[in-house]
Amino acid sequence: TLNRSYGDPLSITMPALNGVLVGDEVNLEALRLFHPTTNGGLGGEIALDPRMPVGNYYMAASLGGAQAGNYRLNNGFTFGGGPSAGGMMMVTPRIISATINTDKLTLTYGDAAEPVSFGNMLAGDDVRVRVLVNIDFRPQQDVGTPRLPVGTYRTVISEPTGADGSNYDLPDRTTLSASAGFVIEPKPLTYALQSVTTPYGTPIGVTGELFGVLSGETVGFGSTTYDAAGAGVTENPY
Repeated sequence: TLNRSYGDPLSITMPALNGVLVGDEVNLEALRLFHPTTNGGLGGEIALDPRMPVGNYYMAASLGGAQAGNYRLNNGFTFGGGPSAGGMMMVTPRIISATINTDKLTLTYGDAAEPVSFGNMLAGDDVRVRVLVNIDFRPQQDVGTPRLPVGTYRTVISEPTGADGSNYDLPDRTTLSASAGFVIEPKPLTYALQSVTTPYGTPIGVTGELFGVLSGETVGFGSTTYDAAGAGVTENPY
């Protein structure tokens, strides 16, 4: 039995033939792969390719060489006799690598959340791993959701999905999820207030500006005027 992971380079050594007369040119060639049928026979043929889907396949070959017509394979078209005696190729899922981004577990509001990085996926494959969080008791959302609110988040990491997701595996997702929790802290803002001089008894109008507010968001602040003793005398919303 030949074991290989999805996407690994193909390296198949053809088995030696026994019973060939000295001087005759006979060999095994034209390796072919077939889906096994429910009764152990040969099903549909599949192309020999590094990205053969995960599964078990019968390996089969034909005789070649100048004297090949004078020989036949005792075990028929397939060699190895089936799963119990070899002659099978087993393609197992490709393992996705995962790294906790320890420098991205404490964020500021507006930062992109990326607590985990994934790798070892083949270029061009449609495979995704979702990192999900709960927000205000709503259904789970991706950590890629823009502008996650301030708070502490526990993550749930999904199985590989996508058209090629079944050819991949991500072991121990429970432990990985527990290690990928993160915190989003409030975004610091700065402000500037305009100095005001006004006669006694005149309404005070204070103007100012906030810096650091994210585009598209509305954030205001209130101002309080203090007398010489430090007591607040007027509060003016801005």
